[in-house]
Amino acid sequence: MPKIIANGSDFMQLRSFEQMAKRLDFWKASRDLGMSRGSLTRYITILENRMGKKLLEKKCGSINLTGDGQILLRKVQSSILNIEEVIKEIDNTAN
Repeated sequence: MPKIIANGSDFMQLRSFEQMAKRLDFWKASRDLGMSRGSLTRYITILENRMGKKLLEKKCGSINLTGDGQILLRKVQSSILNIEEVIKEIDNTAN
């Protein structure tokens, strides 16, 4: 059974996956996130291990999402958007 996500590095794993899934390029995704390719790879590997599923498929120099990766991307994108909206709302009320 997958571990329940509960800390800040878990959010970075999801954010890293989301950026990688959008870019399908480790170098571009790591640059956009401001981290090394090694860190990005580590976050995604940890997430895949925790879920017990492959999220990315690497073949012949290209990267694609697996079926599980596509499902997770849809959920992660909406969750991140919700979190960003809440942060903006809180920021606006603080002023």
